[in-house]
Amino acid sequence: MTKKTHDLVATVGSYTDRETGQEKRNYQNCGFACTNEKGQITSVKILSLPQAFKGMEWEGWLNLYPLKNDPADFEQTPQRQQPQRQQQQQQQQQQTSSYEDDDIPF
Repeated sequence: MTKKTHDLVATVGSYTDRETGQEKRNYQNCGFACTNEKGQITSVKILSLPQAFKGMEWEGWLNLYPLKNDPADFEQTPQRQQPQRQQQQQQQQQQTSSYEDDDIPF
């Protein structure tokens, strides 16, 4: 079983902190990585690609950072994913079927 254990993060720009005057970076979460029972990262899911921030360009690097939340909350197992997909499909079918019953007024 694999677990979501890391965030996939891109640095997309920087800014100067008004209070301290220090230069700080802007980050964008782009996905996550999963780890197996042996502690090895086995897969990476990219959910989005970063966009430029205030004219800065993304240089193509993504970094892995340990999750701030409990990884047990994000287990990636087929048994857990399957019911979610089934629920989504059922909701879509219900929405579609309710539209099919409507009469078109023109």
